[in-house]
Amino acid sequence: MTNNPVEVAMDLAKLSVDRVAEMLGVSRQTINNYMKNPGQIPGEKIFILSQETGISMDKLYGPSKRPDGPVIASLYEKHAEKLHHFIDTAQKIRKDIDGLIIDDSQEICKNERERAVAELTDIIEGAKIKGRKPTVCAFGPSDAGKSTLINYLIGEEITPAGYSPLTTVPTYLKHVSERPAFLEDPADNAIVIGYKKGSKNKLINYEQLLIGDIDEGDIIRYGNYKSVLEEFGTREGEYYKNSNYMIEAILVYADVDILGELTLIDIPGFGSGDDADNVGLAMDASAFDVIFFLSTADAYLRGHELVALCNTFRMRDDLSSIYLLATHTNAIGDPNEVEKIIERGCKRIVDTMADSEKARLGLSEDNYEALRTRCFPFDMASTKSCQTLNQYIETELPAIVEKRIFEASREAKKASKEYLKRYKKLADNIDKERRSSKSAEAIDAEKEKSREAQKRAADHLKSVKIKMEDSIDTKRLQCVQKMKDHYARIVDVDYIVRAIERKGLKNKKGDIEDLSNYISGEVNDGLQRIMSEKSDAFANELKNELKNYQETLENDIRSFKLDIDFKGFDFTRAFAAGLAGLTTYGALAAWAIVVAQGSNLGAYILVAKVVSALSALGISVGGTATVAAFVASIGGPVTIGIALALIAAVTTFGIFTGTWKKRVAKRIVDTYEDKNVLGECCKTIDSYWNDTRKALDACVGSLSAQIKDFYDEQIKAYEMTDESHIKMITILQMLYGKLHEGYQQMYENIHDAHTKEV
Repeated sequence: MTNNPVEVAMDLAKLSVDRVAEMLGVSRQTINNYMKNPGQIPGEKIFILSQETGISMDKLYGPSKRPDGPVIASLYEKHAEKLHHFIDTAQKIRKDIDGLIIDDSQEICKNERERAVAELTDIIEGAKIKGRKPTVCAFGPSDAGKSTLINYLIGEEITPAGYSPLTTVPTYLKHVSERPAFLEDPADNAIVIGYKKGSKNKLINYEQLLIGDIDEGDIIRYGNYKSVLEEFGTREGEYYKNSNYMIEAILVYADVDILGELTLIDIPGFGSGDDADNVGLAMDASAFDVIFFLSTADAYLRGHELVALCNTFRMRDDLSSIYLLATHTNAIGDPNEVEKIIERGCKRIVDTMADSEKARLGLSEDNYEALRTRCFPFDMASTKSCQTLNQYIETELPAIVEKRIFEASREAKKASKEYLKRYKKLADNIDKERRSSKSAEAIDAEKEKSREAQKRAADHLKSVKIKMEDSIDTKRLQCVQKMKDHYARIVDVDYIVRAIERKGLKNKKGDIEDLSNYISGEVNDGLQRIMSEKSDAFANELKNELKNYQETLENDIRSFKLDIDFKGFDFTRAFAAGLAGLTTYGALAAWAIVVAQGSNLGAYILVAKVVSALSALGISVGGTATVAAFVASIGGPVTIGIALALIAAVTTFGIFTGTWKKRVAKRIVDTYEDKNVLGECCKTIDSYWNDTRKALDACVGSLSAQIKDFYDEQIKAYEMTDESHIKMITILQMLYGKLHEGYQQMYENIHDAHTKEV
């Protein structure tokens, strides 16, 4: 090693030989020997020295000790080139359409132009979100080495690293090429995002940050990353100690090769004892493409870590995008002992998982090889462990990059093809809109019939709303009753005793922690399963009601013999637009998943703001998103809190004596009652369905307003002179023709990308 760790610690921390000897529990002579022969210093002593002084292992060992990080193949730009060309083409078409000069008297044409521009905007933003670089996050408790891992991956020390908790704000590391244009000084490569305390709490959409859509009103400070991170991103910074701001994120732009392929996120650790540091538990881990979960080898998967990890599993489709790292293994020393620690950790994970969760992930208490292959030792002092991890990363991350671009290209292709067909149909049929001259009496009769059809449309929609509100109330009650039944079955002394015997648990702290985790997992699993089932049912009911509503309106038009139709009106988008201004969706998120998966437009059937917000929750709308994963992301923070409280209450009771199985079972049941766990679960259910009702109100309001606008436009068309009507048809002919040509060009661009490269 280039550095002598003892000498580095003494120099940086201004320590005497006697003080270092006291820290390490050795004699003064031993310290003198360490100073002469640094190669003889045991790894666990360096670990203790780092913990005691807060100096990172990187600094103690010296730069030459840092092993090389993974080398990721440069695939993103290659595979994303066509998708970016698709986006550029869409932006050009949007600019052309928006620039069309239409006379103020042609209000219908202007409205149609605005709708087309909004549609193209949604396509552009949706393609950016779908085709962004994969996100890789470091997640876990404080002092586990998350920042050290991030620095290892990028090959240089950017994020603050040390064994006393340092990172206080989610830090996003992006490639320098993504640096916003307003950062004119090359030295300015970091941005602080947040808001002033006392101001309206503005929800920051992390998905928008990832695609570079930064609201300048959210920027608190920008400058060089070193000063920014020292001031805003560590516990030593002034803004951690005394700040007038709530810091939501720090964006750092670095000229590092790996950031050309992905975005790295360093999430603050949890479990330090400071509630402000538990932002990592509140963040939705399902929103990240890859998760590195870190836990120190000498205290591997402590109770609160196991709770957080199991909740993370619930929000993933499978285990393929999770790396579970046992860190600081040099403190253990023997590699064989490290492997035994990891093996025991895997068994603990599986033992504490709910039975249905094990089945979903293909695990059992006798066979958990799929989980074991996702577990790795990691220590900067071990070249072998770094090389092993590198091999997996270098193979798997490029595949994730390719998969993301493949899916984004496929959805863009399907959407552009669907829009192409729509505008071809509109362009081909526009001549049919030409009308023959009618008498004033006939026009008045048409207007009156349109008004009556409009009134019927509003009445029908009210009926739909009432029906779905009744469904919400019914499902709320059903969820509560099912949860009460499930709770009574699980939180029961006899059930818990049987679980102890079935799992062969002993009367010791570790086993009691595992039992607590298992019971909380079963309760949580029931809550999520019940809400998922009812959300699925609600989503399909709503989908059918809207389909019936559309058919009813089309029948009304035919019965009134009106010379109009809804062929250019998108009921789903009009309804979904109501979600754009909301922060919570309830079961309307499940509806969004269902309709997107059942449409050729995929995610593009929804407005971009909704796609963005759902993506920030880890819901890849239009892809393989599941309602269960969404519900897990909603209920996660609540159930994590319950699980942590249970572990704390039960394990602090001490080792049980006598008939310990019933005593510990009763203690768990009593703790659940003391913590009002059932009440908290029911409160979560109520809140979820209340959010659903609010979202339904907003969506019905959006659809109602757009239906009204549609009929109002038809009435205005009747009031036009023949000359104005002919002019309107001519303008719409030109507009639809341009849109048809534009979507043809977009389809050809993305079709090449989908078939040739991916």
